Amino acid sequence: LSLQDKVHVCEGLLPEDHWDILRQALKSHLPFERALLVGHQPSFGQMIGHLASSGGGLEIPLKKGGACRVDVNGLGQKPYGELIWLLNPKLLRKLVKTKKRT
Repeated sequence: LSLQDKVHVCEGLLPEDHWDILRQALKSHLPFERALLVGHQPSFGQMIGHLASSGGGLEIPLKKGGACRVDVNGLGQKPYGELIWLLNPKLLRKLVKTKKRT
């Protein structure tokens, strides 16, 4: 991955942060096609849930080292997002091993 000049640190994923802080941070980098967010539980699962449930308060049980994809079609107060996949660390390791064999 060529990530030079593409990594931005934002405070919207700190445990005590609110959705509005993350939303403003993402909006400040518009337009973009994709964003990779990294965070810690429990706040990261809450933020992902907020994106995937139109602000409905869902919490995604993301394990340490896990990954998920949420397609977001709006960053309003109630974002519209769809949870596409959720992978635990064990499955991610298996995918990497399978990829190395091919």
